[in-house]
This record gives sequence, structure tokens and C-alpha cells, in this order.
Amino acid sequence: MKTRKIRKNSPKNQMHRRFFRIIIVFCAVSAAFFIITQKRKKPVVKPLALQKGKSWSGIIFKKVTVILPLSGPFTQEGIAAKRGIDLAVAHRNSVEKNVLAIRFVDWSKTPIDTLTKHSSPDTLYLVHMPCKTLFDFASVHKGSIIIAPATSNEILTKLPNVQSLIGTEGDEGCFVARLFLSLSKKTSIGIIVNDTEYGEVIFRAYRNAIGEQGESIPYIKWKEVKEKELDTFLKQGLKLLWLCGDPEWIITNYTKIKARGYRGFFLVPRLMDYYFTSEIPKGDIKNFIFLRPYTTDFPSEENKSFLELYRHKYLDNPNWVAAVFYDAMNLIIKASENRGTSTIVYYGVSGRYRWDRNGIKGNAFHLAVFRNGLFTTADLNALTVSRHSFSGKLK
Repeated sequence: MKTRKIRKNSPKNQMHRRFFRIIIVFCAVSAAFFIITQKRKKPVVKPLALQKGKSWSGIIFKKVTVILPLSGPFTQEGIAAKRGIDLAVAHRNSVEKNVLAIRFVDWSKTPIDTLTKHSSPDTLYLVHMPCKTLFDFASVHKGSIIIAPATSNEILTKLPNVQSLIGTEGDEGCFVARLFLSLSKKTSIGIIVNDTEYGEVIFRAYRNAIGEQGESIPYIKWKEVKEKELDTFLKQGLKLLWLCGDPEWIITNYTKIKARGYRGFFLVPRLMDYYFTSEIPKGDIKNFIFLRPYTTDFPSEENKSFLELYRHKYLDNPNWVAAVFYDAMNLIIKASENRGTSTIVYYGVSGRYRWDRNGIKGNAFHLAVFRNGLFTTADLNALTVSRHSFSGKLK
């Protein structure tokens, strides 16, 4: 029986060998490329605020870069914020020398991109800027810790590396309820709700706070309403409309309401001031009422109208910005000194107010919790509150 010899150099074998060589070379090149890129690639370090189970208590901040509008149309707000920061530092220096290096930057004159080179693990950014500018800044500084004390937390939900000291969970709705309850006549007030997540949170808080006394105040939900229903709603002789929703929705839709013949005022408490001034035409700004919570009960003077009592233009009185930056700087100083667990809580709309060390009511309107060096949301049910200082421990 003859055995058949296998030809080593047959075309089929040559093709197999060539195929295996290609695979080996490809694997070798891939492995070499992986090793080289791993050596060159810098590790991406998330800010501590984004790391699970981490807090800021392990970091002692040595540098604070404060970015404010110190020129341009928002100069008054920038100056007010700087005044609050300087006051906090001065109070600290009266007790013990402040160890923080503070650098002030005018964002009106400094391009956002140029600030990247100053970013370092022990640098904290304390900023005050419009929403769009803040989004741009945060996208460039994804690995930095940024505190925007006066920017609504609801807006910052898409920016996990940015912290705010403004209260959440519908406190704006509670404030409006308290405001409406102080009015003797409610027949000229109406509410338009943007029935999305943000608008619903505010409106639900409002209804819980105002109770049965709010049944006489009409409201409609924007997504559900038809044109004829909107016209009927606006023809009730309304002089004040609370636009219950996010800034983008208000900016987009207030003109549609005006186009249907509404000639009254728009109520936009707390959230809109800073954002509106750059987005709403100057001719329309006069139709908006900006309100900030008072530190005492609302006055009830029968001889004065709603507008005489409550119309308050934000740019004429940016003191609340000074107050919130004063608080923020105090928190940062405590973090820099690594004092351990520290919880500070400020209330506005719930009827509880911030008191300073002398027992005098301040005019700050926000909620801030600083726990183990980390800004967090307060658990209102777990706090112990005293008259002259709001402090407590979270469960």
C-alpha cells in the first residue's frame, strides 16, 4: 500500500502559513500599541465629589480660584460676591490667620479655556456666572471641583462636578405659597405650570404649602392646555402670572403668552434673576417681577398694592449674592482647616432663617449642608435646630 506524501510547499500549506503569520504579526503589533499607549496615557482622576464613598475631608484645600463678573453688565453681582468672600476671610483672620490662597478672576475679560492651566487637585473653583457660561466652564474642567453657590441646584443636575448652595425640592413653590397667603386679594393671580419634572416638583410643594386657601387661585398645565383654553384663562382679568417652570421654558414661552393679549406681570421668584438679564430683551424685563424671600413675615398693609409691596428688581439689590458667597467661603475655610465633621444648615422658605453669631437675622435664602468636607443635600427630618445657629447631625 502506497502512502501519499504531503507536499510541504503546496499552495494550500503556504496559504495557511501566511495566514498564521499575519495573525501573529497583528497580535504582536496590537500588544505593542497597547503597552505604548498605556505608558503615555495619563490616568483620568475623577473629582472627589464624583468618587463613590469619597468625601472632601481627606483634602486640605490650599488654593481657591474665585471667578466673578467684575466688569460688564453683571458687575454689581460680582462686587457683591467679592464683598461676601472678603467679609468671611476678614472674620476668619480676626480669630486666626487664614491659610487659603485666594485668586480672583474676572470671567468677563478672561476666556474660559485659559483657566485650564491653573487647575490642580488642591484648587477649588468658586464661581458666579450665567448658566451657559457655567456649562462651558464645567465641560472644560471636568476633573475639578466647582462650587457655584448662587446657581440653582435644579439647573446643575447635569453637571455632577458642580455643587450649589441653593435649596432644592420645591422650595421656590413653598415661598410662593407663603407669599400668596399674605395677600388679602387673590383674584388677579394665575399660575401656568410647565408640567415637566422641575415644574411639577415646584408646583407640588406649592400646593402642599398653601392647602385649601389656594383653591381660589386658578392654574393651568402647559402641556395639556389648548389655545382656546389658554385664551379663556388669560381673559379672567389676571394681573400677575406665576410661571412655574425652568428658565429655558419661560424664556421660550412667555412671548407666546404675551402674543395672546396678556398685559400683566410675570412672577419669576429666585431662579430667574441672573439668567434672565442676559436672555430677555430690555423692553420685556419691565414685565417681570423678581422676588427674594424676606427674613421676616410678609407685611400686610392694606393701603399698598401687591406691586408696591413686592416688586423688587434683582440688579438693584444683589445683597443676597453677598450673603450666599459669605456662607460658601466660610464652608470652604472650614474644609481647608480640616476640622472634621461639620454640618451647617440654612433655611429660607420654611419660615426658619439663618442667624449670625450675634443673633441677628441674615437675608440669605438657601439651604446648605457641609458634612465631612462634602456639600450634600440636607435631611430636614434629621436635623437638630436651635434659635441662634442652625447646626445638627445627619443620621
